Amino acid sequence: MTASQGDAARAQRAAAFAAVAAGALALLKLGAGFLTGSLAVSASSLDSLMDTLASGTNALALRWSRRDPTRIYAFGYGKVEALAGLLQGVFITA
Repeated sequence: MTASQGDAARAQRAAAFAAVAAGALALLKLGAGFLTGSLAVSASSLDSLMDTLASGTNALALRWSRRDPTRIYAFGYGKVEALAGLLQGVFITA
C-alpha cells in the first residue's frame, strides 16, 4: 500500500467513524428528547441525523473514489469526492 493509498484509507475510516458517531448522537438526542419531552432536543436530533447523512455520503464518496480506472472511466473515479461536496453544498443551501 502506497502512502497516498494509506491516506485515502485513513480518510475513509475517519468519515465512516464520523457517520457512526453522528448516528449515535442522533439516537441519544432522540431518546433524551423523548424522555424529557423537550422539542428542542428532539429537533437537535434531526440536525444530527442530517449530519449522519452527510458523513455517510462522504464515506461512500471516499470509498468510490478509490476504485481503479475502468475501460469507461479511464482516469478513475477521483472526482466523485468533488461531486459529493457539491451535492452536500446544494443540500445545505436548499
